[in-house]
Amino acid sequence: MTPVRDAVPGLRTIVAGSWAPNTGSTAFRPARSDGPRCDREVILASGNSEDGGCGGSARHPLPDSKAHHVLWLLAEHGIMCWGPPCGTRQGLVLVDEWISPTPVLERDEHLARFVIRYFAGHGPVTVVDLAWWARLTLVDVRRGVACDGGALCEVAVDETSHWICADSSPAVPQSKVVALPGFNEYLLGYSDRSAALAPEHVKQIVPGTNDIVLPTIISAGRVIGTWRRTVTTGMTELTPEPLDALTPMQSRAFVALVDWYRDFSTD
Repeated sequence: MTPVRDAVPGLRTIVAGSWAPNTGSTAFRPARSDGPRCDREVILASGNSEDGGCGGSARHPLPDSKAHHVLWLLAEHGIMCWGPPCGTRQGLVLVDEWISPTPVLERDEHLARFVIRYFAGHGPVTVVDLAWWARLTLVDVRRGVACDGGALCEVAVDETSHWICADSSPAVPQSKVVALPGFNEYLLGYSDRSAALAPEHVKQIVPGTNDIVLPTIISAGRVIGTWRRTVTTGMTELTPEPLDALTPMQSRAFVALVDWYRDFSTD
């Protein structure tokens, strides 16, 4: 667990004087507004109450710009995590009420479970990708692979070692067109994204240096453009911004996605 002093600069000053992680679970129980869930704004409002529940007080209110730091701290100390939505807002829940107790495992067992789950959701993938994604050392990743109990299978992709789950079905190439939201694991889950995104288009899809990935259009497994959403007078529009001109099939498929999204967002 990252010490507060080593986390976001200024976080210790904001939080440590008025909120202690080991009392946070108790402090937030009265703030809940929807059964086991808490609205983000309700949590932050409780922090600006007289007792300064989560880093603020009536005398020294928590700045809006620092709110996410407090939510990070609550998650870092295992007090709260994201849960079901509260209406149109993201909901948070108390970890000790939402997550069932987990069995105590040896370190190698934990590594093996973690490695298997990542490869199940991302494979075929390299150990380098997982080490980058999870901020683990290559030694730990390879240790997890060695303790997989036969759950993983090594395959060669372009003469590079990749891993998949042994019970995975063979990949079947598809020409399907899909529109993915920003920050999707399809790109964020890998350090090497060249299998899905041509290097010359990286800056158009990831325009900054902090991995902000724009909403993408995928065709046959490759990124072919981005899309943006606008809502005017109650009408939702999805506008494609292709990297190259869309083919007639791709254009028809995107129009069908727009129609589906409109139906979904108006239900």
